[in-house]
Amino acid sequence: MSINTGIDRELDSPVEISELMQLAFLHRWQFSCLQMVRNHVTSDSVQVLDVNINDRSFTVDCEVLATSTRESSVVAFKAQSGGLTLVFKAKVLRNQLDPSVCECSFAFPETIRQSQLRQAARINLTNQPEVSVTLFLETRMKFDGRVTNISATGAKIQLPGDLSDKFKSFQIIEDSQILLPNGMHAAMTIQILGCVYDIKNGVSYIRCQYLDMDENSEAQIIKMLDAGIKHRTAFKMKRAG
Repeated sequence: MSINTGIDRELDSPVEISELMQLAFLHRWQFSCLQMVRNHVTSDSVQVLDVNINDRSFTVDCEVLATSTRESSVVAFKAQSGGLTLVFKAKVLRNQLDPSVCECSFAFPETIRQSQLRQAARINLTNQPEVSVTLFLETRMKFDGRVTNISATGAKIQLPGDLSDKFKSFQIIEDSQILLPNGMHAAMTIQILGCVYDIKNGVSYIRCQYLDMDENSEAQIIKMLDAGIKHRTAFKMKRAG
């Protein structure tokens, strides 16, 4: 079950939690832990060394962990990439017996709070030159469509036909590519937030959020958003004048 409150979700599905933990590790999200040091709560960066989906555990370099934190039964963590943040509490499993190896293992959390930063910069592309997108599923199926709305954290995609049985809420698509107006490709991993079939026009609309993308792709999208905002502002000023 997932509790959705707009841009925040609380996940308790073991499958979703495993997928997110593995995704955050493979794509090198920024992890940090909250700990009490000298009666003050601090947030310190930690390095995740391994994620094991079979025994549902992850291992961190505990060099920055205070002694009190290592001896705690539960530790609070945060993982962040772009506008997406995961917050969760994990139970300590064991510490390395060898003091020269500073590692600590934790069980996967039972719940994860997933938050997406609300971005004011959102560009409607419906009446602008087509921004095409290609989605590749694990089943090797390929879907081509167009982006109708885009922001720094997500997009709305139009695809031909009824695809409500192919795209489900919270589904993760590892390989997605957007062809930007400048001819550059933005490659990213996305998560589906919803899929609606428009019977009248015979198209499906998918809402998605970015889970991961390289720095160049992110820079290209920000550049396109900046250009769109400037164009929109200039148009409004022209009408007002």
